[in-house]
Formats: sequence, C-alpha cells, structure tokens
Amino acid sequence: MSRTASAGSVSVTATATPDRVEWDMGDGSSVTCYTAGRPYTSGGTSSCTHTYERASGSGPPYPITATVYWDISWSGGGASGGQTLTRSSESALGVGESQAIVQ
Repeated sequence: MSRTASAGSVSVTATATPDRVEWDMGDGSSVTCYTAGRPYTSGGTSSCTHTYERASGSGPPYPITATVYWDISWSGGGASGGQTLTRSSESALGVGESQAIVQ
C-alpha cells in the first residue's frame, strides 16, 4: 500500500508492506505467518495453521490476538527513511468438537 502527500512543491511517498502476522492463539501457543493466507479448504495444506487440542466447551472462548508487523518506507523532499509499525486486534473464538464412535 502506497500513498503520496504533497504540501506546496514537496511530495512524500510512504509505502507500507506487511512483513508478518503473529497470532496468539489463546491456548498458550502462537503461530507466525509470512503470507496473507487463504480460506480453509478440507484437505488443504498451509504453512500457517493451528489445531486446538481442546474445545472451549461451556468455558470462555479462546482469546485470540493478531499482531501485524508492517515495514514502512518513505521518501521525498530530499530525505528518506523507514520504520516498523505494529497493529494488533483481538477477538474471541469458541472452539467446538465432534466425535465419531466406531463399533
């Protein structure tokens, strides 16, 4: 994502590129993803997955936090620079389970 801002004869362009997403899964584990991911498909594979070992059941849902690390670079007006910016979002996920009995 890039944006340019101008004031008089000076323009500055900033570009933000997501580097990674770190997921705190709420069950004591974390997952780091270096791609945007893809929707779930049965039998599909991904380098960015997590499996809960227990359902949340009647207890509270798992508190999940996603933190995105952005690489920011900018240039204009005879100068340039960069930094890393982080943004986090929280949600809660109820995890159910199903079991089959084979006789």
